[in-house]
Amino acid sequence: MINNNFNSHLSSATSITAFKKENLPHAFRVLLASSSGLAQHSHKRFYSSISQSNLKKYKLLNKVTSAALVKQEKSTLNPWFVTGLIDAEGTFAISILKSSSTKTGWTINARFKITMHIVDLDLILKLKNFWGVNVGKIVNFKDTCTYRVDKLTEIYEIIIPHFDKYPLVTQKLADYILFKEIVSLMINKEHLTLDGLNKIVSYKASLNLGLSEELKLNFSNIDAVKRPLIINKNIPSPFWMAGFTTGDGSFYLIVRANTNKINKIPRTDIGFSVTQHLRDTLLLEKFIPFFNCGRIKKDTRYSVHYFVVSSIKDITEKIIPFFKKYHTKGVKHLNFVDWCEGAELIKSKNHLSTEGVENIRILQNRMKSRRNSSATKNHNKILF
Repeated sequence: MINNNFNSHLSSATSITAFKKENLPHAFRVLLASSSGLAQHSHKRFYSSISQSNLKKYKLLNKVTSAALVKQEKSTLNPWFVTGLIDAEGTFAISILKSSSTKTGWTINARFKITMHIVDLDLILKLKNFWGVNVGKIVNFKDTCTYRVDKLTEIYEIIIPHFDKYPLVTQKLADYILFKEIVSLMINKEHLTLDGLNKIVSYKASLNLGLSEELKLNFSNIDAVKRPLIINKNIPSPFWMAGFTTGDGSFYLIVRANTNKINKIPRTDIGFSVTQHLRDTLLLEKFIPFFNCGRIKKDTRYSVHYFVVSSIKDITEKIIPFFKKYHTKGVKHLNFVDWCEGAELIKSKNHLSTEGVENIRILQNRMKSRRNSSATKNHNKILF
């Protein structure tokens, strides 16, 4: 069973030794081995460019993971957790490409997806199980794994009903509303007509990053629809917060370089933070009454704001009890476990001793070894 083996390997990674590829289960290592040969190819031509041997490995992986998912019924994710995770990491995308096989000269495809680092494959498996074992597919590219749903009927009948019942909270809700309008047009076959195509282009112009330069040239007479105005609501559920933190939160421990010649004990910092584009500053501000602690830190260099909790009292009395009740998932949860251990060392003043600092440094390095590979994806991420 992939999931049990993977969990056991991740649990063993909480020892002093850092997380290593060779500790992964066989099926997972197949993914990593395949990715090195796939890195030179574009994501667009992924399936057509890989070797037959690697393609067989992928098909085998999908069979193995499907079998594992069937045995995973007891670990169903809370629906609000799923919405929170998608608010942080999900994408609602529409592609419009030239085509000689359609009457309009263009082909349109809808896609719902979430991409995470390969070390969180176990979480992606659980997400696939949540939607349905036969819904969507898991694709590996380089050091990431993506769960995606491309079938229009699955998007319309499964994905959209979920987000209508458990709505998004961030400005990503605007993208979802536009995406849903386009999917409805496609379900009604309007994308097969020129009028329908123009409508879809007008919606796409306000979706995510807008139109490509090619589409702007070919549809210069089309005006973008007004992007929906999203007024951030209150946090809908503690499970939403757990999912959102799994995607965009950070539990950090830092042992600073020692520049004090008198006091030879390095300074140690601990904190919890959530990063968002400045468009969602109002949402971040609602984290303060939700947790009853914290502050907003602004970083105008990267157009992002942070919700930060750095008080050890607030961390031990408010943040830790919350996430012990409403768990984050995947590698983020492993880091949380180490972070809690570091918080106890600081609370008991052990960080004021050389031995205590070394213990915290070990925890810091262990967390960093897991986090480094995914940090480049999350930091400075702009939400549209």
